[in-house]
Amino acid sequence: MSEATTDSISDSRKFPILLWLLRPVVAIPLVIMVLIVAAPIVYRSMQFRGIPPIDPIVDPEVDGRVVLPVDENAFTFYRRASGMHPVVSGSIADGAGVAAIDRGENWSVVPSDVRDHLEKCQSALGTWKLGTEVDDGHYLDVADFDYSTLLPVVQDLRRFSRLAVLQMLRCQDEGKTDEAWGWLRASLRSSRHAGKHGVAIERLVGTSIHNQTARAIVHWAAQNEVSSEQLSEALADVREIYRLTPATSATMKAEAILAANTLKDPHKSSLLLPKSSGIPHGLMRAYLFLKGDPELGRELTRHVFANYLSQCDLRPSDRVLAIARLGLYRPTGKEVPHLMDPARLSDAVMNSPIVWHLVAAQGQIIMACDLERSCQTALDLCILFEMYRRQHGDYPESINALVPEFVAEVPRDWLGTSTSEKMLCVSGKKELTSDDPNAPIVVRPCLIIYGRGRVAGDGGGDLSYDNDVGLRILLPHAVREEERPKLN
Repeated sequence: MSEATTDSISDSRKFPILLWLLRPVVAIPLVIMVLIVAAPIVYRSMQFRGIPPIDPIVDPEVDGRVVLPVDENAFTFYRRASGMHPVVSGSIADGAGVAAIDRGENWSVVPSDVRDHLEKCQSALGTWKLGTEVDDGHYLDVADFDYSTLLPVVQDLRRFSRLAVLQMLRCQDEGKTDEAWGWLRASLRSSRHAGKHGVAIERLVGTSIHNQTARAIVHWAAQNEVSSEQLSEALADVREIYRLTPATSATMKAEAILAANTLKDPHKSSLLLPKSSGIPHGLMRAYLFLKGDPELGRELTRHVFANYLSQCDLRPSDRVLAIARLGLYRPTGKEVPHLMDPARLSDAVMNSPIVWHLVAAQGQIIMACDLERSCQTALDLCILFEMYRRQHGDYPESINALVPEFVAEVPRDWLGTSTSEKMLCVSGKKELTSDDPNAPIVVRPCLIIYGRGRVAGDGGGDLSYDNDVGLRILLPHAVREEERPKLN
C-alpha cells in the first residue's frame, strides 16, 4: 500500500472522531467537565492578582534562635520558681497589693488569707528574684513557635509581680524602705525579660508588668520615709533597667516568624478561620486551596510585616500612617524590599480570614510599645516630683518647675505629633472604688503626669482606656465624699 493511501485512511478515521466530539451531546458535557476542573484553578490564580512576589523578610535561624548560658538566662530561674509556687485552693486575691496601692493604702488592708499565701510563696519568690538579677532572658525559640504555642511560665511572671508588690507593702510597713525598693526593682527587671526575645504575647505581658510596677513605684516614692538619696538611686535604676527593652522591630520579626510557621501547617491554619464561616471541616482544605493558601498567606504576611518593619522603630510623629485599619504605613519608595501599595494590601488581607487573624492586632501591639514608652517617661517625672518635694517641701506646680534643677528641659511627649508637644501635668482626682453600689463616691486629690495616648490630642489627663497615658501621684490630703449621680 502506498504512503498516500495510508494517509488518506488515517485522515478519514480522524474526521469522524472530530465530528463525534463536536456533537452537542458530547461537547457540552466535555466543556462542563473542563470548566469544573479549570474554574477552581482560575479562581485560585486570581487571588494572586496584584500581589507581587516577595522574598522572606526574616530568617528563623538568625532572628528566631537565641543561645544563652543556663546561669545567664533569667528563665532558668523563672521555670524553677513557677514549679515551686504552691497550688492555691479556692480564690486567693494576690492582686490585693496592687489594689491597695491604687487606693493609696498600705499593708494593713491586705486580707489575712493573702498574707498567709504570701508566706507560703517565699521560697518561690526568692528563686524568681534570683532570675531578675540576670540581664537577659529567653523562654522558647521563636523559630519553633506557631500561634498555638503555650507560654505558662511567661504568664506566671504576672503572678510573681503581684506578689512582689505585696512584699513591698510589707517591707514598707516594717520600715524597710530599701528592701521594699528591691522588690520593685526585681519586678521592673522581670518585665524586661518578658518578650525580650519573644512574640507579642510575651511583650504584652512585659508591658502589663511594667505599668503595674510603675504605679507601685510611685506609691513607694510618695512615702515620707523614702529619702532623697534613695529616690536618686531608684531613678538611676529605673532608667538603666529600661535600656534592656528590645526594639519594637524585634517583636515584629518574631511575629513574622510565628505567622510563617502557622501557615506551614494546613490544620493549624484552618483553625484560625472563624466559626461563622460555616465551612464544614471536611471541606476546609479545599477552601484554603481556593483562597490561595498557604502560598498567598505567606506572601501577604511578608508584605504586611515588611511594611511594619519599615517604620515601627521611628517616633510616632515620624511615621506616615496610610491605612488605619491595619496600621500600615505609607511607603517612601526607598524601602528594601519594595513595599506593596497599602490600600491594595489591606484589601487582600481583608479577603483572607487566616491572614487577617494573624496580622490584625499588630498595629495595636506597636501602639502598646509606644504607650509603655510614655509611661516610662511619666515614671521618671513622678520620681523627680518626689525629689523636688524633698528639696522644697511641696510638689512643683508644673513640670517646668523641674527645669533646670532636675531636668535640662521638659521631656517631649513620645506620642506627640510635633517637637513642641511635651509631657503634661494637671491636678485631678482619683475615685476610690467600693463594692457597695449605694456608697458615696470617695475621691482623693492627685497630680496626673501624662502624655497623649490612643486618641489624638490632649485628653486633659484622662487615663481611662489609654485616652492619655501616665501615672497619678495621690496627694497626702484627706479624701472627700461626693454623691453618686442619680440614675433615671
